[in-house]
Amino acid sequence: MGNKGNNQRNNILFFFLGPIMASAIGFLNTPIISYFISPEEYSNVNYFQMMQSIIQAIIYLGFDQAYARYFHDEKDKEYILSNTILVPICVSLACGSIIFINAGSISAKLYNSNEVILPTLLLALSLPLLVLERFYLLRIRMQERGLLYSSLNVVAKVLTTLLTIIIFICYEKSFYSAMYGALLGQNIFDVIVILINHTGKKKIRRGNINFRIIKEMASFGLPLAPNELIALFMNSADRICIKRFSTALDLGLYGVALRITGLIAIIRGCFISFWTPLSMRWYSEGKENTAYFRIMEIVTAVLSVVCILCIMFKSVIFLILNSSYREAQYIFPLLVFYPILYTIAETYIIGIIFAKKGQLITFASTLVLLINLILNIILTPALGAIGAALTTAVSNVIYFLATLFLARWCWYKFPYKKILIALAILIVVAVSNVFIKTWYVYVIDVIALLFILFIYKKSFLDLFNIVGIKPYLKHNRK
Repeated sequence: MGNKGNNQRNNILFFFLGPIMASAIGFLNTPIISYFISPEEYSNVNYFQMMQSIIQAIIYLGFDQAYARYFHDEKDKEYILSNTILVPICVSLACGSIIFINAGSISAKLYNSNEVILPTLLLALSLPLLVLERFYLLRIRMQERGLLYSSLNVVAKVLTTLLTIIIFICYEKSFYSAMYGALLGQNIFDVIVILINHTGKKKIRRGNINFRIIKEMASFGLPLAPNELIALFMNSADRICIKRFSTALDLGLYGVALRITGLIAIIRGCFISFWTPLSMRWYSEGKENTAYFRIMEIVTAVLSVVCILCIMFKSVIFLILNSSYREAQYIFPLLVFYPILYTIAETYIIGIIFAKKGQLITFASTLVLLINLILNIILTPALGAIGAALTTAVSNVIYFLATLFLARWCWYKFPYKKILIALAILIVVAVSNVFIKTWYVYVIDVIALLFILFIYKKSFLDLFNIVGIKPYLKHNRK
């Protein structure tokens, strides 16, 4: 039992340390790019990355989530992988072909020029590789191989960062260099992941295709597919509206503020990396619902503290950027709601998935998307980047609350008052740090931090017990 507990702690540690190291390395890209190009040029990089994320959400069609859901139910892991990956591969080839054929017109839309089309061509060619990478990394996660998964995360970010620096130095100081570095680094990494995962035991042959499995995966995954796509559109509408109604400077500052939220997204990535396989295993083992609620409270407590600290020290964080980007620090507090609330939501949305009510998430996402579009059209022309950030924050709060109450309705009625108190505190801190630019705001931040620590003190003790700190402290006192 002791060895099992130690192995689980080690896996959690690996799942956290790897993505943290990877994100820390990848995070260097933001200050590097900020010193080479202006905020106006950075807006093109951010817009391109947004379009890439939307395309990826389209080509997966929810089959990646279906693969995670049924991974522990199928004994032949290679067999279920070869059947689940077929549809996304075919869709990626179709999307890649369309982009490749229309590269000139797409480039004109994205960068206002149809002369430089290489980034668009590289994107088209990379789509099938992205599908293979997604499923192979997901398999490693579901096998709970934390060390390998973390090592690959670090390799990916090192490749991208080094190539970006080299291309900036050797090619030209423009937004094209940033995109070339990201795309080439990604493609090389994809090849590495494919080589590591290719065992040759089971190849996709006609005899291996099982339409029953594909249909089962489609029935589970397709209702979930719109959720991620809608979420991406909801969190992309802000940049689309800034590009349409405001200036390139605003879009560049907004994009940088969004990248800085990657500090919090580090924790989100780490948590999801081990939570997906762990929760699915718990479900297959018949784990009690109170175990999920315990994780929910711990995640809410930790992320609330991280959110307040990041907002409190925003001026220090933004010192790493070129001075022309410093105003983005007043956009940043409103954007942290996306990684914070979506991470907390993962702890209870899993209950909706267990109940096979994925259409409820789609309903909530669609409703919030409509609200998001209306608010963006109203606020962005009037307030620019701040208006878009405010819209994003409001939309994420509404989505969080909608899915919270839907999970209680179709899963089980877990307590939620402390979650709502934490949410109210984060809203006060975020809004205060956007509009109050004197030292008084730090008083609000400190009071909010102390209040979170007080109401969630039991959750922090639970966390210390899980990672082994609490028993260690008791032993030392003896």
